Amino acid sequence: PPQLDLDGLEQAALVRRREVAALEADARSAEARVQELRALRLPEVTATGGFKSQSGGLGGLFLGLSVPIPAWNRSSGSVSAASARVEGSAALLASTRREVEADARGALDEYRSQLARAEILAASDAAATDFLEVASVAYEAEEMDLIELLDGAEALREAELAVIRVQSELWMAYYDLERAVGGFQDIADQTEDGP
Repeated sequence: PPQLDLDGLEQAALVRRREVAALEADARSAEARVQELRALRLPEVTATGGFKSQSGGLGGLFLGLSVPIPAWNRSSGSVSAASARVEGSAALLASTRREVEADARGALDEYRSQLARAEILAASDAAATDFLEVASVAYEAEEMDLIELLDGAEALREAELAVIRVQSELWMAYYDLERAVGGFQDIADQTEDGP
């Protein structure tokens, strides 16, 4: 896989993962709803005015002011429910952030582990190749029998299969890390445009 800067990927996951962004938006929406309900608790003042003529021929301007008094219904239940929704949204957001961080940390640890395994097996693959070359020379010089040469070939084959297996696991760990951090968009942009 391409080289990655592994520092800060856990924090990048909090910015890049869509579920965190969605829950942050939900929390902001719940807070706005509480503010709206609190604002609706204030009475609406209504002013009226105009010209009025009465049947006796009298007429004149009038001005009226209406202020409802919310003596019984102050919408405190709606405000309390909306406040509880804010607390629930905040708790869910905090929980999701911890899950995302743990997911990114686990994927990062697995990727680092697979990188280390790939490096170790690359060295053992080279040693198995060297052993087979030495065994071939020894067989041609009749210092080794055919069974020992075939054992060397089998060891090389097993080493090559192990390298392929580890490389596939490394690629799987790479893509799992990419999923866990919400993508490598900025890394892809750097490789297309150059470092």
